[in-house]
Amino acid sequence: MEIHTRFKYLREAIWFYIVLMLCQMAAEIIVLYASGGAELGAVLSQAALTERLYQILADNTYRMTAISYLLMTLYLLHKRRKSQGPLVLSDGLDRRLPLSAGLWCVVLGMGGCVWSGVLMELLPEKVSAFESYVSDGAALVSTEPLWLQAVVSVLVAAFFEELIFRGLIFSRFRLLMHPVGALFCQALTFASLHGSGAQSVFALIFGMVMGLSVMQTGSLRSAVVIHMAYNLAAFLAEPSYDRIFGSPDVVKGVLLVSGCVFALGAWMLLRGGRHADTDK
Repeated sequence: MEIHTRFKYLREAIWFYIVLMLCQMAAEIIVLYASGGAELGAVLSQAALTERLYQILADNTYRMTAISYLLMTLYLLHKRRKSQGPLVLSDGLDRRLPLSAGLWCVVLGMGGCVWSGVLMELLPEKVSAFESYVSDGAALVSTEPLWLQAVVSVLVAAFFEELIFRGLIFSRFRLLMHPVGALFCQALTFASLHGSGAQSVFALIFGMVMGLSVMQTGSLRSAVVIHMAYNLAAFLAEPSYDRIFGSPDVVKGVLLVSGCVFALGAWMLLRGGRHADTDK
């Protein structure tokens, strides 16, 4: 591959990442202006203003996510019309996902969600992304309608994150470098937008699992299905977390069972991908 072509792919991968961050920043500004947050500076102290702004963002997390991906969609439509070609460089990533593989993707996503969620809760000194900015240390919980939370989390966020990170960015990294390097780089970009500390580590692992699923199945659909199943399990399990953590024995049991389900889903998906390659 010629050097100018490599530079083009690298530039595009970085640019997609930058555009996504710009869309998220624009969504935050839109939400703050729509909620009157921009007019609070003259009446509140700096500490109170910071707390209030983060409260507004927390109350509108899902609306903000929907707006950011709407802006990203408009950009991608413009980009595709201008380039008159596919935005995702297939490179073998455009295969259909067999039903059996899709079912194991669901098992992998839901089992991995419960396992990682329980493990995150067991980590010491787990601090939320907003907590350090709130004076009373109260957790900020979204007050948006449940249907909006479900649609944005399970469908919108899962689809667009896979399209951007495992589709647009990963497909270009795969043409630029060794598959292992491409796998790590796309996971690193994914983790950089998902909190800090333990959250970013889990996001890095999650991004690598998504990348491996795409490489193994040859289909971007596998990552989309896994991500949707993961987010669906998180949405359904969240109301039960307090009851689960009331008993240490239950916590250990859930951790063990969900870990086995996660491992089974990963193994079956890996096994199915190898059989598909052998049958060619």
